[in-house]
Amino acid sequence: MLFGIDDPMGIRVLYGANRVLEFNSKIPVTVVNPLGAEVPPIQDLDQAMREILSDPLKLPPLAKCVTGSDRVILALKRGTPRGSEILAAVARYLLPVLTPEGHLTVLRTQLDEEMGRGDPRPYLPVQGRELVEVKTHRSDIQEDFALLGRFHNGRPLRLHRDLVDADVVIPIGWSQPGGAWGSYGASGAVFPAFSDRQSQLVHWREAVRSANRDPSTGDRQRHRRGRMNHEANWLLGMQFAIEVIPGPSENILRIVAGMTKSVAEVAGESYRKWWCPTVDHKADLVIAGVDHDPSHTPWENLAQAAWSAARLVRRGGCIVLVTDWDEDVLSLPINNHSLAEASGIWSWSEFLQRHGDRGVPFWLLARVRHRASLCLWTAEPLGDESLGGWRDRLSLETASGMAVIERLIHNVNSCTVFCHASLAWPTVLRKRRGVEEGAQKER
Repeated sequence: MLFGIDDPMGIRVLYGANRVLEFNSKIPVTVVNPLGAEVPPIQDLDQAMREILSDPLKLPPLAKCVTGSDRVILALKRGTPRGSEILAAVARYLLPVLTPEGHLTVLRTQLDEEMGRGDPRPYLPVQGRELVEVKTHRSDIQEDFALLGRFHNGRPLRLHRDLVDADVVIPIGWSQPGGAWGSYGASGAVFPAFSDRQSQLVHWREAVRSANRDPSTGDRQRHRRGRMNHEANWLLGMQFAIEVIPGPSENILRIVAGMTKSVAEVAGESYRKWWCPTVDHKADLVIAGVDHDPSHTPWENLAQAAWSAARLVRRGGCIVLVTDWDEDVLSLPINNHSLAEASGIWSWSEFLQRHGDRGVPFWLLARVRHRASLCLWTAEPLGDESLGGWRDRLSLETASGMAVIERLIHNVNSCTVFCHASLAWPTVLRKRRGVEEGAQKER
């Protein structure tokens, strides 16, 4: 939802885990608060899942889509909100259907394992825990892979052997901004998340190359990667999918299940309605609220907010990321030692090939810095060591206190407050060529 606010009182920035920053302004401030922030989240996840699986889109109930002796794989996309609970709900639904000859396996990414996520067994009764196997995908163990087929361009498709051998594969994922993790991360529900190391290396090389090309070429590259994802799903014979539309603080607004294509369409429609606001113009200053989402690292939440806010800021402007930062240098996914190792051969392509999804937030932040300055605002001052070597590497500024916000607003001609920036993906209405640039020159 979009508001034009001329009253100097009552401007609120929603950020973190239900925190609010309030400040005054003497200039008009545009407030972007997506509709998803007002949608009531699902309260009883288990009951909601049972109803959805019993009445999926364009397919019979899931219980009729599997036989008792099937080998069923639940492939969890990394970062799915409340993924362990969703997996447990699916397991409770399927286990009574499967006979002793059947088997239920959860396949998760290594990053989810490291974050203690993607394991439904703590949410299941004792007898249920023994019937669910949890496996972690590791892209560098060659014996774990099998050749499924070839893409249209002749490139081999190697996936985790359990996916290839399964009778039924059910991907479980979440709707996300189309221009961010969906385009660049390797955390797709099947490909390239559960492919071999070589396929992931190619993915990262092409992601960086397409980002360095002109926008139209980049769009074609993203379309091609999307086509490869669909090809992988088709070669695997996936028919049934589950997708989550996320809300603030790891809440879930909606879950869609059923035929793969229909799920993508319906979930995408809901995501666009709730999290894709339209804004009239760009601003010199964007104050963006960073959501606290435990299913992602603090750096991922920060980078996603910056990447979305960059769509609203004029080139050469400033983005202030309002965050309840809780990261420390000891838990940095890529620390000073790793930075020093890479300094002699530094390139983002090599960096992403080395660090994979862990490196995406830093790459996105670096790309935003080419457009605007970045400032992290926290209620309490950040220690010098809290951002590790990335403060200097990315030229990040830090600040705290209301005086900083008021001073920044006082020094610009336009300001946009962007709530839930880690979840949303805004669109600025197209202006007639030269109108906005001419207005800036007149000022």
